[in-house]
Amino acid sequence: QQGNPANESMGYVNFGSTATTPNPPLPSAATNISSVSVTANWTANGNPGGTMYLAEKAEDAGFAVGWSSSGWITALSWTAVALTPNTYYYFRTRARNASFVQSPTAALPSVRTYAAVPGVPSVSNITGSSIRLNWTPNNNATGTEYWSEVATSSNPWVGVTTGGWITSTLLNLSALAQSKTYWFRATAR
Repeated sequence: QQGNPANESMGYVNFGSTATTPNPPLPSAATNISSVSVTANWTANGNPGGTMYLAEKAEDAGFAVGWSSSGWITALSWTAVALTPNTYYYFRTRARNASFVQSPTAALPSVRTYAAVPGVPSVSNITGSSIRLNWTPNNNATGTEYWSEVATSSNPWVGVTTGGWITSTLLNLSALAQSKTYWFRATAR
């Protein structure tokens, strides 16, 4: 009689092993936001210790402009540095297990860096009743708004008038009292 009438096993073929896809990391709020850095955060979402993560940042949602990455790390956060002040950044991350199988990408919260303090102040075009305030953008992005104030005393800051929020890095002030001392300051957003 031919075949295996007792349905006995003739042995096994070994398929080896493979790993399943890791879970995509879960997003957490960004922290340590400044004018030049942001810390992107995520949770493991059930992935075991030793799971590697790749975090990426860019200035556009397609991750084509201003892209950089953490490289593969085991930490659950990454601080992107050398960023441009007052600029919107997108972040994403994915996981990779010991078999180099990667999870789908998970979007992290997008963040705008803070505006930098206006740079290098100067005054020009001084007359008896007017003055021009000038400052540099200090790497702030185009469209940054600046607020300047003029005071008749600096301690305490008294007699304040303002130029309002403007996108220019200069402000012409007029109708000032002749032979009077004034103090000036500016901020950005």
